[in-house]
Amino acid sequence: QSLFLVVTAGSIINQIHYDSLIQTSGVTDVFLQDRQGRCWLSFSDAPGLFEYNEAAATFTPFAIGNSIGDVDAVWDDKMGNVIVCVNKDAKRPSFYLIKSDDVVRPFDAISDINYTINDVASNDFERLLLVGTTSGLKRVIQSKKQVKTYLQDQTGQMRGITGTPDGTIYIAGAGLNWYRLNPIADSITRIPLDFRYDPALQYTPSACNLVFDTSGFIWGVRHSRKYGGELIKYDLVDSTFESYSMPHRKIISFAMGSDQLIYMLSSSDEGPTYLSSFDPKQPSFSHYFNADGLNPLENQNVTCIEVGADGMIWIGTSNNGVYHIDLENESSNNIDEDSEEYFGLISRNIQCLHEDS
Repeated sequence: QSLFLVVTAGSIINQIHYDSLIQTSGVTDVFLQDRQGRCWLSFSDAPGLFEYNEAAATFTPFAIGNSIGDVDAVWDDKMGNVIVCVNKDAKRPSFYLIKSDDVVRPFDAISDINYTINDVASNDFERLLLVGTTSGLKRVIQSKKQVKTYLQDQTGQMRGITGTPDGTIYIAGAGLNWYRLNPIADSITRIPLDFRYDPALQYTPSACNLVFDTSGFIWGVRHSRKYGGELIKYDLVDSTFESYSMPHRKIISFAMGSDQLIYMLSSSDEGPTYLSSFDPKQPSFSHYFNADGLNPLENQNVTCIEVGADGMIWIGTSNNGVYHIDLENESSNNIDEDSEEYFGLISRNIQCLHEDS
């Protein structure tokens, strides 16, 4: 009895004899290739689980625990994980989860089902499973994946977070520090905002944003009485900062538009609230006014901004609902709890805006 490795043209390029793996008759119980391409093999009359080793051109034992019985079933999900069922007919069979990186742990989520399990289907075993049993279909809902805490003692309040195409995460703390998180290496690097730094100044928190643009820069803000609101550009290539100031103003929130302009909300103790835009190519700031010359945000307590895929600007306030700005037609519209019933809000206090896909 043997397994044959056959190319699509039909020719046999390898033959693996069962007696090279086990000493019994070699009745195959499990033969599965998972979504990650790993091939799994087990036998009904011999204990253990085997994985195909391309380098050795044969199946080799895969260690699950100190001792293992007969592997009766292997199921895979769309994340590249597999569940292994050991001693299926026992009063309490054992289940193991083999992660996509080959890490193994006991899988107790389905161990308490008091019926024989015939099949398991799932997109992600660590979230939701549909389990076929001798007593019908069972649904098992798992808790969220494990949450790991970073920077709990260093940053205090988080002020912004964004990611780059290579998977790196950038975080803005409440102080004068940003941080670089490498999820693969599980490492944190501090990025001090020490450019144009004056220890005599009192820097205060402002916008809770970090934004990555398509040119490879990360944008954030800081605020001090001397410089006012500072829009900060961080160059990922040479790890340098540039700062663009709005004197006597505080940047409350900002967002990047598809036109690569940065739209921001700013306030001042001595003047009105503005919707402003910043052109990185100039670089320059400009304030928005309606076609009639009025500033729709003049007396508003603004909280957040979102730029829609259609270029429309959405602005949240703490006292007057949402403002919808049409830049092309230079017009604005206010939506609050007094609007017509279908579109009305349940509260005038808006703290976050987000457009879905």
